[in-house]
Amino acid sequence: MNNPTRRAIRQLLDAGRRRTTLSTSQAIVMMVLAGIAAVAIISSVVMTRWALASPTELPERGHAASLTLHKYALPDSVEPGGPSDGSLADAVPGGAEPLAGITFEARRVYSQAEVDALVSTSSQAREDFQDAGSIAAAARGYLWLAKDAVLTGATGEDGSVTFDLTGRLGTYLVSERPDARVERAADPFLVNVPMVDPDNATAWLYDVHAYPKNYRVDVDKKILDGDRELTDVSAAQGEPVTFKASCDIPSDVASDTAFTMTDALDPRLTVAQDVPDLVVSVGEARLTRGTDYTVVVQGESVDGGASRQVLTVDLTPGVKRLAQFLGSARAGDARVSVTFAARPNELATSGSVPNGATFAITNAVGSHHAFETPLVHVHLTRIDVTKVDGSDGRTPLSGAHFRVATSLEAAQAGTWLHRVTRDGVDAGPLEVVTDADGHATVPGLSYDLAGTTEYYLVETAAPDGFEPNANPIRVRVDAEDVTSTTSDATPTASVVVPNFAMPELPATGGVRSHALLVSGIAVVLAALGGGACAVARGTRRHAR
Repeated sequence: MNNPTRRAIRQLLDAGRRRTTLSTSQAIVMMVLAGIAAVAIISSVVMTRWALASPTELPERGHAASLTLHKYALPDSVEPGGPSDGSLADAVPGGAEPLAGITFEARRVYSQAEVDALVSTSSQAREDFQDAGSIAAAARGYLWLAKDAVLTGATGEDGSVTFDLTGRLGTYLVSERPDARVERAADPFLVNVPMVDPDNATAWLYDVHAYPKNYRVDVDKKILDGDRELTDVSAAQGEPVTFKASCDIPSDVASDTAFTMTDALDPRLTVAQDVPDLVVSVGEARLTRGTDYTVVVQGESVDGGASRQVLTVDLTPGVKRLAQFLGSARAGDARVSVTFAARPNELATSGSVPNGATFAITNAVGSHHAFETPLVHVHLTRIDVTKVDGSDGRTPLSGAHFRVATSLEAAQAGTWLHRVTRDGVDAGPLEVVTDADGHATVPGLSYDLAGTTEYYLVETAAPDGFEPNANPIRVRVDAEDVTSTTSDATPTASVVVPNFAMPELPATGGVRSHALLVSGIAVVLAALGGGACAVARGTRRHAR
């Protein structure tokens, strides 16, 4: 016991001796209170490592006192601040958000010395006390009284809750009840009220502030490309894109009455009805479909008369198993992920197709919380073809048919890109035909988001009266011209393809045909005559 503590106790005992009106029992009570105060002082000095001294006066038992808890949620990317010194902080870490409706419990606990003092005065029986370490490891070595009321309160809109401890000074065990919005509840902790004033080591701080820290439930969405997790990719119609939606496992997951992931797909994306490639996992561990979760795909209408698929993964059956992953995981490590593939369909012509997901949690008391992931994007481009009369370069030509290949070799081999329906069905080679304005669009193509992509157009049928282009036509798609992150953008690559009229051949039996016939015969006869001469010359040479 330090000198100021001894001095404070001695002063209190001396005062008791001087007051002749004090009864023996009152004197004992005064001694007990002095002992309790001394223990509180010692505890404060030990637990408050920034205190270099302790107050010279004992705490005033009737002094107004309070404990205020401030609850903020931190994103995983933000480091929590240092330990609180009991004072009201001037600032909280950047990115912190106050959480309303978080419930805390404050329970009075007693050191062994306090218990001995109370038992010695017969004010309490030793068997009335129970081990507080069974409630929380932080309270190991302390005891609690079952008859003491447990103080309970919920944070307000500013994320704080205050307990009035006037007349109830001592050590308190503070616990946070789990909440669906919180990844993991703050660990229980002990706090002394009053504490040594951090700004004046010889005084008491009766209004104590604490900042129990933890992390909010964080959700995310990514597109998997091999070992990479991306937010933007490019894919052609019918090409599978693997999405990964993740959610921190909330601290109260074991008692949650509902836990779902919903992905309302853009109408331009399609999943197979039974989503056979869907996987739910926590780290390397896979959950079991039908036991730990169920999968449903339903259709719904959206504005404009279009329809989309809504994928719902119900994780509720597996909440007990999910809770098992919380024990040894650090903040942010215990995450449940849902991966599945979707394909751009025939509605995906160009631009950016967004995708996001929502995790929804309903806890045991019926509180519902929804967390929306950031959006990821699938980018597509298109090739606009203009068919014109090569003689003037302006007159549009309709009826030209084109197919597209990804390389010159593929074009020469007749290996074409295929069209995919909204149901994900292969509808055969992608072929477009120019309209009355000479226009046609090759839709739903992928491209290199950071470079240049080449496609080859092949004219499979020319407009009536025109010669088809015999060679594949190279079209270059430059990322700088087409990359976009807005869903309403329509980036394109353009090409103008001229056709020339077929030469007019004379009708059968016409004058011109007779002339051509006579000329042809003359050429043949001349050729034959020359050959006969050559043969004759060869014969004469042989005869010599």
